Amino acid sequence: MYDFHTNTQDTIAAVASPIGKGAISIIRISGNQCLPILSKIFRPSPGSASFSAGSFGSPDEGKPLKPGISVGNIIFKRKIIDQVVVWINRGKKSYTGEDLVEINCHGNPLLTNLILDIIISKGARLALPGEFTLRAFLNNKIDLLQAESINDLVNASSYSLAELSVKNLMGKLSKKIEDLGRLLKDILIQIEVAIDHSDDEFVPIKSKVIHDQINHISGEVAKLIDSYDIGKDIKEGISIAIVGKANAGKSSLFNLLIKRDKAIISHIAGTTRDTVEEYLELNNFPIKLIDTAGIKKRAGYIEHEAIKRTLQAIAHSNILLILFDNATELSQHDLWLAEELKKAEAHKFLVINKCDLPSKTDIIKIRALFKNIKMIRISVSRETGIKKIEEAISQYIEKFDMKDKLIINNIRHKNILIIVQEHLQNVLKSILNNLYYDIIGADLKKAIDELGQLIGTYPSEKMLKEIFSNFCIGK
Repeated sequence: MYDFHTNTQDTIAAVASPIGKGAISIIRISGNQCLPILSKIFRPSPGSASFSAGSFGSPDEGKPLKPGISVGNIIFKRKIIDQVVVWINRGKKSYTGEDLVEINCHGNPLLTNLILDIIISKGARLALPGEFTLRAFLNNKIDLLQAESINDLVNASSYSLAELSVKNLMGKLSKKIEDLGRLLKDILIQIEVAIDHSDDEFVPIKSKVIHDQINHISGEVAKLIDSYDIGKDIKEGISIAIVGKANAGKSSLFNLLIKRDKAIISHIAGTTRDTVEEYLELNNFPIKLIDTAGIKKRAGYIEHEAIKRTLQAIAHSNILLILFDNATELSQHDLWLAEELKKAEAHKFLVINKCDLPSKTDIIKIRALFKNIKMIRISVSRETGIKKIEEAISQYIEKFDMKDKLIINNIRHKNILIIVQEHLQNVLKSILNNLYYDIIGADLKKAIDELGQLIGTYPSEKMLKEIFSNFCIGK
């Protein structure tokens, strides 16, 4: 657990590279004792940039180190443990804003863990999750929004999320929040000056200028709140459910779209008894594809549970691929199912499967049931038309264009902005109702404080623990 009264004074160390074997591993050390610790375990090769000639004697003596990159050996009990590359960063120029060392050793976990144990034996302690980034925040290297974007970037499962995370890491969202806070502070100053220079503190305000300014800020906050739905889809992926009656070819289509056989397929109707999910990427965008059980009016217990999960998938999906069987006649069950699926809020595509066989279904009636919905003809057995489905999904994804847009994808951000918006709306109502300066000022102060929570102006220990505990160790 974090203890902000003692932990920030410790020198910390952790492996910063992924677990497992590789070309190199990176061990990170941060704190005021990282250089003395390094000087006890590292012997540089002659001429290394970080060490002046003759500055390093016994690896147990500890000598002054200079910033830069150096090649040499890790020494323990006068034995060479590994040949490494060391990168030294001093103070505010480092990632954490304090002395920081990164040791690049050979990527064998045995060596990596041994070197980490040696570092800890010399006075460091194992870093907590996200503690290096926490120190960067506490040392004013980054704000809280940037810290959270680092975690998103590390965990991004698609280029779209990585792109959004980099944009927020560069401070574009932070600047917007700071600008909004600055505008609110300017308005608050005007109100406080009016109070100070008034004979009666309870003089009603009627300023149209201030009303228009608050209304503009409220509109900007509303845009950020509305962006959350897009941000959430970028972060978690667009959900696409393949739905339809049993034996329409849903599982076969699922396997073709993910390009491997994951769902069991059979000529026997009702093979799928549960939802099957797979994550993939289309046009650099994350997608969660869901194969569902066929929907029936009457079903046994197991089928009922399967259908229940199908209905849940339909309710939470962005897109429905509604499959119809071209080779069978349109039944009353098909018509009932169509009416049920029409109620879903998701974007819909009609997919007519088995178009390689003679047509027996009533396409005209299907089109009448689903007006103004794109229809795609395919044959999963001959693997034709699949590209058209991918193209249709790609067109849907185009609405997620992030160019020149500020987007939030964190529920913490959305909830705070909703509170900010509530205070701003209270201000607007107070102005319209000619209420007093102090009432308006109180809501403005609360809105400003909430915006500060976004970037971490006055963070609570509870908030920091919740945010940084989700980081990996070494970041």
